[in-house]
Amino acid sequence: MQKNSMWLLTRNYLFLLIGICLATCGAKDKKDPDKIYFEKASDYNQYIRSQFDEVNRLWNASLAVMDDSALIYKQLDSLKMVSRQSMLNMYKLTDFKGDTNYKHAAAEYFGYMFTTANGSYAEAIEIGLMEDISDSLYFRFISISNQIGADKDSCISRLKTAQLRFTQLTKQ
Repeated sequence: MQKNSMWLLTRNYLFLLIGICLATCGAKDKKDPDKIYFEKASDYNQYIRSQFDEVNRLWNASLAVMDDSALIYKQLDSLKMVSRQSMLNMYKLTDFKGDTNYKHAAAEYFGYMFTTANGSYAEAIEIGLMEDISDSLYFRFISISNQIGADKDSCISRLKTAQLRFTQLTKQ
């Protein structure tokens, strides 16, 4: 009887050890298919940078056609779509060597661009396309433009600071 209970205890202990080993050893190599991974800091940085460049290209393209009602709304739609997708991509991006500030600053910037494209920038476009505008609408347009400029500059400054910290962290 003692031999059987010892065998059951050893067998249960062995199964437990095998289960723990399989759970811990296999988990390291499994990657979430809904996440974006990078092995090199330069690739990680380039990924964020390329998304930033594309959002800014669309922003500048929309500014260039601000007085063309047919083109501005196409550009605005593209800006909305790409800035939203870029923001979502930052949420999918895994941390790189423990750094989260860079991707969060990028997500904040893309989120700001998405929100602005849907809100105050769209309002400014509507005002800008009007034939005759009152003084109050003109001042509203100027106010919106100044606020967007200040907020955008602030987001970009935080993003550049986070990028610099990331670069310093990954050089070590």
